[in-house]
Amino acid sequence: MLQYQKTKIRKADIARHLDVLCSQIGNRYSGSKGEKLAAEYIVGKMSDFGLKTIIQPFKFLNWIPKRIKATLIRGREETRIPNVGPFLYSPSTKEGGVEGDIVYIESNLPAFFRKRKIRGKIGLNIGAFEIADPEVARKIMDSGLRGMITVDDRIPFPWRVPIGQAPQWRDDYSLPTVSLPYMKAIDLVKLLPARAILEIDAWSGVVESWNVIGEICGCKYPDEIIVVCAHTDSVLYNTGADDNASGCAFVLELARQMAKLKLARTVRFISYGVEEKLSVGAYTYMRSIQKTDAKKIVFCLNVDSIGGRIGQNTALCTGTPALREYIRRQFDKLDYSGEVRDEVNPYSDHFPLNICGVPSVWMTRLNLFKASYWTLHSVHDNLQNVSLDVCKETISVWRDILLDLTSRPKMPFPRKISQKLMDNVRRVAKISYRHPWNPKF
Repeated sequence: MLQYQKTKIRKADIARHLDVLCSQIGNRYSGSKGEKLAAEYIVGKMSDFGLKTIIQPFKFLNWIPKRIKATLIRGREETRIPNVGPFLYSPSTKEGGVEGDIVYIESNLPAFFRKRKIRGKIGLNIGAFEIADPEVARKIMDSGLRGMITVDDRIPFPWRVPIGQAPQWRDDYSLPTVSLPYMKAIDLVKLLPARAILEIDAWSGVVESWNVIGEICGCKYPDEIIVVCAHTDSVLYNTGADDNASGCAFVLELARQMAKLKLARTVRFISYGVEEKLSVGAYTYMRSIQKTDAKKIVFCLNVDSIGGRIGQNTALCTGTPALREYIRRQFDKLDYSGEVRDEVNPYSDHFPLNICGVPSVWMTRLNLFKASYWTLHSVHDNLQNVSLDVCKETISVWRDILLDLTSRPKMPFPRKISQKLMDNVRRVAKISYRHPWNPKF
């Protein structure tokens, strides 16, 4: 095994990356000037470190809200529903909006649809169904609803968060839809019966985004590639300090550290665009590489939201028991407090490579029901809620793990995903990604 002289991870360097991405650039919504500036900063840093770098531009269907409004009607009284936000890829409404009685959608089961007369009404969905499933989406479209008010039930708070769908889902779901915070939706249920008017004005069109790729070629096993990735973009209305400037800082600091070393295996650092619309950049990258090149990728480490002040460091493994046990042993060896568990999850940038059979770890820091983040997609995802100490520790630990992986004569786990997990990957890909998906505009 090669031996490496490791240098210190400095909080000041992490803070500098976070300051540029969050304070100087700010919001990095997909396809925006902010996302482009962030991509340029990342590729510039990778080049400065000495990596072989490229920018991979790609086209995608973007969506930008101009005006979102919902009005509550009770008798002769009309009031604006507060904290209403956008639902990505919702169609715009005609002048005057769409109007109907509000009906609380408690289930997508056939019995609910037989019992309730919902045609011509405005649905209120608080986690009752997932439109990622095309059969559910078509059932809602066939129900005769005029519009929908929907809630992200992963975020049980009163503040506004933009939510929505992936661009390919719009083929099955095209109902005028707005979002509402969880607690505000509960308040709305208490006011029923009532009517609502939904008014949506949004622009949709084809724009460009960018994947940033920097590579250190291995000196012994150059055709065995380890991908280390994060995503550049943030959602509307926030700076995405944890989600995912923390991941970008992780990638940049590891690239800086490892560029100085002679690595046995190739390490490819990628910062993807348009993750927040179901990993469009990562999916586009996966579709751009040949099958023979994809087989060279032996492992993917995806880093998304690692810096929260509160939470539990979590490694979500999609691979074999050997991968899970290797990560657990490394965490124990390095005295790192981190949960390790198997999971198939399509909602970050490792998943497109899972479709190709590449084992992965999604490194994250969960703090809400061990499944989500209290700051998720809100104004609270800011620098005040990110810990430099937490970022530094996770970067240091994974620096040591990756150096171990790049130096071994043989990888300590196979380049495969167990049959049970792979069956789940294929099932989820078929539902959520509509795989194989070729972007159509």
